[in-house]
Amino acid sequence: MSKHFYSGILAGVFIAIAASVNLSIGGIFGAIFFAVGLLAILYFKLDLYTGKAGLVGEGKLTLGPLGMILLGNFIGALAAGTALGILNTQAAGAAYRLWGERLLIDPISIFIRAAVCGMLMYFAVTAYNTEKKIGFVIIPVAAFILGGFIHSIADMAYFGMAASVEASKLKFIDIWPILPAIIGNFGGCIIIPVCKDLNKEIKGC
Repeated sequence: MSKHFYSGILAGVFIAIAASVNLSIGGIFGAIFFAVGLLAILYFKLDLYTGKAGLVGEGKLTLGPLGMILLGNFIGALAAGTALGILNTQAAGAAYRLWGERLLIDPISIFIRAAVCGMLMYFAVTAYNTEKKIGFVIIPVAAFILGGFIHSIADMAYFGMAASVEASKLKFIDIWPILPAIIGNFGGCIIIPVCKDLNKEIKGC
């Protein structure tokens, strides 16, 4: 396995911790404290799918390593989410209700919500890496949570939490909303760098 895979596992764990905190607190404060997960990932230079997908649009990363990051994120977020759900039944109950709502949303709507989240995450990571100010992380993260947009890695953690208390009511096929979320996140993350490159090409004509 590549270093991207192992780094991705730890990044997934941090997102699961952030997701648990968000569900435990709720509201605007839960949304703000979710940013702790992304800040830890940026500080330790870990690989998060929504933080690295934009690099594909910039031509700095290929789909192979991104796939390893996604797999690591999935394992870390799902495993940590399940463990945290067992320890925190309040968050697990909230995750179960959230997942019930996810299953009622059509795939196209999930894709669109995830694409917007991807755009916000690309902005957060790019701005933080340029300016090194935590406000560039906190505000976009709070915006995607309060706006009801969808982060595929956080959803992996939410599914794990939900399954930890209601495993008999959830089938593995019920994880399906994560697929359009993954695709939507990817689209949202790459659209900004791709459009920037297109704009440069048009100006250069």
